[in-house]
Amino acid sequence: MARLVENPSAGLPALLSGLTHEFQHASGADIVSLALLDDTTRTYYAPFVLGLPEEGLTAALADQTEQLGRYDTDRAEGKAPDDLHVRQYGSSVWLAVVQKTLVAAQAPSEVDSTFVRRYHIASMIGLPLLVHRRYLGHVYLNYCTEGEPSPPDPRLPRGDRLRELEELAAEAAHRILDTLADDARAALLGSGRLAQLLATPGADEEGEGPALRRRFAIALSELLYATGQAAASVYRLSAQGDTLDLISAQAPIAVPLQIPVPEGAADAGEVALASLRDVARRAGLHPVISQGLGPADQAPRGYLVVFSRDLLARVR
Repeated sequence: MARLVENPSAGLPALLSGLTHEFQHASGADIVSLALLDDTTRTYYAPFVLGLPEEGLTAALADQTEQLGRYDTDRAEGKAPDDLHVRQYGSSVWLAVVQKTLVAAQAPSEVDSTFVRRYHIASMIGLPLLVHRRYLGHVYLNYCTEGEPSPPDPRLPRGDRLRELEELAAEAAHRILDTLADDARAALLGSGRLAQLLATPGADEEGEGPALRRRFAIALSELLYATGQAAASVYRLSAQGDTLDLISAQAPIAVPLQIPVPEGAADAGEVALASLRDVARRAGLHPVISQGLGPADQAPRGYLVVFSRDLLARVR
């Protein structure tokens, strides 16, 4: 039975970070990366890496998503080959489609990617994360050399060591699936509390009265608990559209009470993000999303800004 996570902030990101370290310890690889696939949207998310800076992870996810989209289009049009090879659409597509362990002992010739060339990767292992043929994502184990690679790398796991890594991948996939279920349950409970909290404003909550501010303060606390993020603030767009006025905030920083909106600005939410970025950075936070508030068929009346200590929180 899945264990109910009491604190969602210790959910999926903490698990994936820990798994990345487990794979590096078990494999001795120089670069270990992990990413999940959302099968509904066919996009990769939740990237983690050891042995490389994190700054390039968002671009790597976009590349993998684009490659998978190209394969899906070709398959729908009957153009995708029945016998898929790694070099046709890339290793991430091969893992998602074939769903078998990829062992590229001669990575420069077998994989032939800019990533392999840039980081002098001699050998590579790709492990699919599977639960009953459901593909959740992948783990890459890369073995690098100084200068020009001379594959195969002698550290490349084979035989029993490779089977142990495959068993670790199978166990990791089940742990990920359980945690996804726990996080979904926690998010559903949090959404229910938010909906109940904001459904019926009282008569004394018109305008910007203290009751409205209290309601938003409680709602932001519920939101941060449900998402595991660090801080949030709500701004109302003035009737003239020239300022964003603070309604409520749950943050360890002094966010501005008012943010000017330049004339002709296309998106006041992006103005809020840009204005809050420097303030947040001094506290080790990053404004990761600005969500418009108001009826879906109307222009936003205000904006919710969410802050995280993780620069990649949007994709994780």
